[in-house]
Amino acid sequence: MVTLNRNEVVTLNWKTVVNMTEFYSLETLNQIDADKFGNLCLISNNTNSRLWNLPPEGKKSYFLNTNKYESLKQKIMLHEPKWTLTEIEKHGKEMINKLIVK
Repeated sequence: MVTLNRNEVVTLNWKTVVNMTEFYSLETLNQIDADKFGNLCLISNNTNSRLWNLPPEGKKSYFLNTNKYESLKQKIMLHEPKWTLTEIEKHGKEMINKLIVK
């Protein structure tokens, strides 16, 4: 399991795991909730390097305005009007259900 600090990223091969609460500065989450699967997505190291100095709203605006999403999961997450623990848990369950072949 990968443990992340609130503003930390971990490089996995050519992708970077990003804590999505960084894109929504509306709610402070405890570490356990911030690390949940529903709150994480992968972006390329290149994109992470390009956007590292933007505020959360700027990062979200970049993806929404350019339509340059790096995963379907990221696109779904960024189109939520708010991002709280409720949305994180719901999104995590939805993504797990999509990944599990029944």
